[in-house]
Amino acid sequence: MAETTKAKTLVLHIEVPGVYADDLDASAAEYAKYDEREPTPQDYLEVVLEEWMRSEVGLTIVTLPGEKNMHEDFEVHAYNGLIVGAEVRDA
Repeated sequence: MAETTKAKTLVLHIEVPGVYADDLDASAAEYAKYDEREPTPQDYLEVVLEEWMRSEVGLTIVTLPGEKNMHEDFEVHAYNGLIVGAEVRDA
């Protein structure tokens, strides 16, 4: 019987400067207050997916020529992905 291996999935944590997120903390706190607890990462994710955007996103990754890419030209790779986490950081 042939052995099957599961493919692994790359999970990227990408910071997106310029996207307004000033009220994400307060919105996540609203989700958590009904259970009288502090907001969790799941609350942040729910705010983003329920109120701000869809879970499925299109990603375009452009590799730059040089040190980590042996090609002499730019390469463009397009993927469909899922938002699996959300957080805010001070700018």
